[in-house]
This record gives sequence, C-alpha cells and structure tokens, in this order.
Amino acid sequence: MHAFLTTALLQSPSRTPLSHVAEGGRIARIAYVKLLLSLDSVNPDAKDNNGCGHRWTLLFWAIEKEDEEIVQLLLNNERIDPDSKSSGQYSCNSEQTLLLRTAVTGQSIIVKVLLAKEHFDLTAKDRHGQTPLFLAIENGHTIIVEQFLAIEDIDPNTQNKKGETSLLVAAEKGHRAVIRLLLKAEGIKPDYKNSKERIPLSLAI
Repeated sequence: MHAFLTTALLQSPSRTPLSHVAEGGRIARIAYVKLLLSLDSVNPDAKDNNGCGHRWTLLFWAIEKEDEEIVQLLLNNERIDPDSKSSGQYSCNSEQTLLLRTAVTGQSIIVKVLLAKEHFDLTAKDRHGQTPLFLAIENGHTIIVEQFLAIEDIDPNTQNKKGETSLLVAAEKGHRAVIRLLLKAEGIKPDYKNSKERIPLSLAI
C-alpha cells in the first residue's frame, strides 16, 4: 500500500493522499484510511485538485466508489464536515453536497447511511436551486424519493430557480412511480401550474 500511494502521489501530486487511497484495493483502503485518520497532520476534509472534473474530499470519493464501510468510517470522524461542498463532476461552477450528489447518482444505500446521521442539510440547493429531493425526483430515483419523503417536515413542493415544482418535473419526465409517491405526500399541491398554465397531471397524460 505504501508503494501504491508513493507511486500515485508522484504521478498526480495535486491529489491528496486520502483521495488516492479511495482508488486502492478495498481491504487496503480501509486499513490506510484508518491510519491516515489517526494522524493529526492529515486533513480528512482536504479536497484534491485534479482539474474542473474533480475537487472532492475523500468522503465524496468513497461515495463514488459506493464503499459503505469507508463512508461510515469517515462520518464517524469529528473532523469531517458532512455538509461540505465539492465541485461537481462535470463543471467547475457546480457545487454539490453529499446528498445532492447521491440524489443524482441514485445510490439509495449510501443515502440511507447519510440520513441515519440526522445532521445533513436537506434544504441545500445546487446552482439551479434544486434540493436533494428535487434531484431524486427529476432523475426518477423512486427509492430515494421515498426515503426523503419519509422525513418529517420535508417540503414535497420544492421548486427550482425556474419556479418548477418537483411534481411538475416528475410529470414532465414521465416518472409515474414518483408521481404516485408525491401525490400521497402530506402537503403536496397537485394543482400548481407551470409557466404555460398546465398542471402536473395534464403533463403526465
């Protein structure tokens, strides 16, 4: 593992040691993450600098690898900010929290792990004004939508910067299973109209 990390750092010096560890073998990753987290000189929230495509902390890398054990390990570390934002995968100007990222990728198991910590900002928005719930709905991730809607006081009528509600977007995308979940949600407003004066149910037909 030491040889792997040394070689990786020489090849990509702008990357942090922890982000390189995220790409190693699973058993080696867990052992080395524990080692690095025990060192005061290592910042577990440091972001790598691999161009516009990736400015992620180790927690983002672990989520990308769907490594639940390392995600749990990192979330239990007091030095890590679970609501830290990293640059998105495709744009230098796109900032994402962990929940925003997983709502897009559809990693329901990781979402379950994150929500269990109960201190994530469910109202955090990306540059388009979209919350984690909105993104999960837009991408048709039914299980994640159900996970979010089970949270007390979550707003099912969340809107983006265009004024589109989650139900309108679900109808436009044709996500029928998501529409059914939203229509059962407490406080949903099914008669909200878009800029063309059409209601969600008319778009779904």
